[in-house]
This record gives sequence, structure tokens and C-alpha cells, in this order.
Amino acid sequence: AFGTPCVVFHTDYCLIRWPAQAEQAAQRLDIRVIVPVRAGYGHTMPHRLNEEPLAATSRDYLAIIDHLHLRKVAAMAMGSALRYALHLAEVRPDLILGILGVSCQLPLQNDAQFARLGKWQRFIEANARHAPRILPFVVKAAFAMTRRIGKEAFFVQANGNSPADMRILTRPDLREAVMVGTEVALSDTLSAHEAFTRDAVGAVQDWSGLIARAQLPIRLVQGDEDPTSPIETVREIAR
Repeated sequence: AFGTPCVVFHTDYCLIRWPAQAEQAAQRLDIRVIVPVRAGYGHTMPHRLNEEPLAATSRDYLAIIDHLHLRKVAAMAMGSALRYALHLAEVRPDLILGILGVSCQLPLQNDAQFARLGKWQRFIEANARHAPRILPFVVKAAFAMTRRIGKEAFFVQANGNSPADMRILTRPDLREAVMVGTEVALSDTLSAHEAFTRDAVGAVQDWSGLIARAQLPIRLVQGDEDPTSPIETVREIAR
């Protein structure tokens, strides 16, 4: 009655809202889109500090999937959340039919890949990797600055070198999806800087083993101007 289930693993900026055109396409194709909001985002509580993030996140997703009585699902993973989808597939190999990765942030293997990142992305990743105790203050300050100058202004600062990203702001439907879809990460009343920080620290760990062990189909859809995942790096890791 609800269509083929597709579970979405949102990025650290969340982006849980789809453009109206995409929602209409999902309805037309009879796809049931399920978007759990991860711990620490929106009005949810973060996981306890002594909990292993991958295991705790898989437990949460399974609780929702089992509550909905779903036996087989497709997965869409955005940004660095690919590792969450891969971990869930490893925990429950019978559950996920395949993973569609959208603008995925892959585990960097060397300095050359790190150097290709955009300026803002490189700054966050460097702190996450080398100064994780400082990162919470950096992210909290960045969230406060974004609230002050506005999301659109921050979007331009972080992605201004990507013409493709800038074109998003010229499309009302895409702009709305970005601005509204990030509300559970940052709004006038919410700031998920703690969850964002934990995601950033987890993303820079070497989780390439999850990719190597994967026993299900994975297809990546990547932009060739993505400052978070430069296409040269994606091709190197995909090989």
C-alpha cells in the first residue's frame, strides 16, 4: 500500500527535504521514502559518549525499520552517511538490497586527496583529524555565524568555488529544499553542532574496510564540482 521502501541516510547538514519534483517522481514510481533523523539532530538526543557511533546508529535505524515491519529496503546514503548504510548492511545483510550514494564523502587515503578538498571542507576535516578536542568549538562558532549571516550567505562561503552548487540558489525548488531540509541541523531554535561534530570526527576515520567487505551493489552519483568529494578522489577510491 505504501510502495517500495527506500531508507535515506541523511548527510551531516541533514538535507532531509527533497525538491517537489523529486517527491513527485518518487510518488509516481511508487517509492516510499523513509528519512529517519539521526541522534542529536532535530529534537532528538545525542547518543551517549560511550556508545560506538556506527553500532548505535544501526540500532536506531533497525528500530524504525522493524517498527514499520519492513523486510527488504533500498538505501540512499548522502555525504559521509555512506558508512552508516554500509554498517547497517553488514549487521543485517538480509535487509538492504543495494545502496545509492549521493555526493558521498569517501574515506581519504593520502595527502593529495586531502589537498583537493574545498577550503571550508579541508578546514573541518583537518580539525576533525588532528584536533578533535578543538572541533566542537569550531563547529559551534560556525553554526552561530551561519545563524547570524544566514544559511544562504554561508552556503556561498562554503561552496562558492563550485558553479554547480551556486546554480542551486537560482532554482527556487532546489533552494527551498536546501534551506528547509537543513532545519533539523540549524534553525532559529535548533543547533545540532554536537551531532555534526561527532559525524565529522567519524567521517575522517579509516572506514574503508566497510567498503571492502560490502557484499551488495553500490552505485555512486557524484558531481564533478563537489568541494567535499572531488571527482578525481572518488574515481581513485572507486577503483
